[in-house]
Amino acid sequence: MTAFAPRSFEAITEAMAEWIASDPDLSPGSLPTDLSVGSLERSHLEALAVVLEEYEVRTAEALSDAIRRSCYHAFGFGLLPPRKAKGTAVFVSFTPAVRDIPIPKGSRIQADGGGVFETVEPGLIPHGAAQSEPIPVEALEPGPKGNLPAGALQRLVLALPGVDLVTNPSPTMGGAAEESEELRAERFSQWIRTLVRGTKEALEFAALGTGAVLDARCVEPYLLDPVPPGVPYAGLVWLFVDEGLGNGELSPTARLAVERAVNGFVDAGGDVVPGWKAAGIPVRILAAHPVPVCLRARVQLAVDGSARWDEISELLTETARRFFRALRIGEAVSYQNLVTALSLADPDIREVDLCLWRSDQMVPAYAAPLSAEDLTPRSTDPLSVGARARLLEGSGAGLDGRIVTYPEWIPA
Repeated sequence: MTAFAPRSFEAITEAMAEWIASDPDLSPGSLPTDLSVGSLERSHLEALAVVLEEYEVRTAEALSDAIRRSCYHAFGFGLLPPRKAKGTAVFVSFTPAVRDIPIPKGSRIQADGGGVFETVEPGLIPHGAAQSEPIPVEALEPGPKGNLPAGALQRLVLALPGVDLVTNPSPTMGGAAEESEELRAERFSQWIRTLVRGTKEALEFAALGTGAVLDARCVEPYLLDPVPPGVPYAGLVWLFVDEGLGNGELSPTARLAVERAVNGFVDAGGDVVPGWKAAGIPVRILAAHPVPVCLRARVQLAVDGSARWDEISELLTETARRFFRALRIGEAVSYQNLVTALSLADPDIREVDLCLWRSDQMVPAYAAPLSAEDLTPRSTDPLSVGARARLLEGSGAGLDGRIVTYPEWIPA
């Protein structure tokens, strides 16, 4: 059976004209006298053909969608639900604590835009200290609105004794809307390639399928050049995962979820749930190390854009945030792609001259020369193959001693 293909307007018109002109059930005197292009009879057929063409196109689209959806339903491949943004918060006391100040799990913090986060683990401000260690927090509501810049979490919903202020030292990340059809199709295609378990793609899919991490990348270290010391010729796998906390660490909850998915486990009913790794192959689960990147750019504007500089600066910063959030583990920062994204951030932007560098490199913080090179998160450390570039948002001293805030946008 041939696949259904919608006919064109012209083909439908010709088919109807041929059928009417040769209808055996009509006498020759009842047949149309003129079906040539431009005739009244043919115009009637063409009007009907327009409707039929749309009907056939819609039918083909519906069939294609039904086939795709039936595949998803057959394999239980539903859309991923919305995800909550995650990050960390630091609780501060204006004076050193005279005793341990507990920070209960579930303490709620409100962002300046109205979003609310809560701590997912208990913490404390230790005796003699003025602040807590970073405590993991999670948005109450799922969705991309929870992806906030550093310093956006500012106020406790309910006061805590001994706590004077709270803030998030790094951006909150990972908030996402319900998975789109396009992303599900991409994920389904990836899953099909992982049906043979034990592949690198299968391990990455297993980690991402837990919902506890934002990104995963599998590396066979014996294929690196040079081979890192202590790595056997074959048989060891590094699985880098990024939970989105921005601190290069992996929470115990996320680590356990990935370990169970990779190695397998026995569920509450006593049934064995197989893992995704190959038998006898050790998989080392590692947190992706964040590599902060400084951005500095001169921005040429249209004449009318100068009056909107503050608004355009905010758009540039948000565009840079989205660009870096979309980067994968081990992916280089493409200079040209970033310039293109920034140039399209607002219609009044005419040109962007960009400089970007790793914050740990000895590069002039203010008078850095412009460059057109991609930036890789890799270094001489073998584990840097699992590093992830992230946008640096904060302040630092320039060569002339003045404080520079990154990313820095300079109107040309």
